[in-house]
Amino acid sequence: MKQNFLLPHRCAAIGWCIFIPMLLLGILQVVNSPINDDTIEFTTLVIGQIPFDHFAAEWNKTGMLNEITLCLLLISLYMIAFAKEKQEDEYIEHLRLSSLVWALRIQTVLMIVCTWFSFGLTYLTLMVVFMISMFAIFILRFKYLLYQSRRSNHEE
Repeated sequence: MKQNFLLPHRCAAIGWCIFIPMLLLGILQVVNSPINDDTIEFTTLVIGQIPFDHFAAEWNKTGMLNEITLCLLLISLYMIAFAKEKQEDEYIEHLRLSSLVWALRIQTVLMIVCTWFSFGLTYLTLMVVFMISMFAIFILRFKYLLYQSRRSNHEE
């Protein structure tokens, strides 16, 4: 029984259309631009406020631009990473799997190094970056291997 967990091919284009503006917005949010988290504000359930002296869950009006940007970045990267190629076969499936394992290894090493050498808010910021970088490393590796494969097939 063959199971297919890939999205339709058109999802890659949709993913890129979401990813590029969200990446630019995310960069603007990080580099002290006038765009801040309070640009989009609404009431949401807030769980565990700092300081963590007691468990708290309450409804508060809070800025949500950072959260929306991160969620859309993750969704778009997922769509790009797991959209079918125009011609999907066993070899491309193999490239996908090897790229995913490679990305996981790189991500693990980077997280271990950052755990040992970064602390405080820098560490927390890097963990947010690592949520995105796993997909980015996978996509870069997969597209590179696919490009190499097609180039070598074209030369033969």
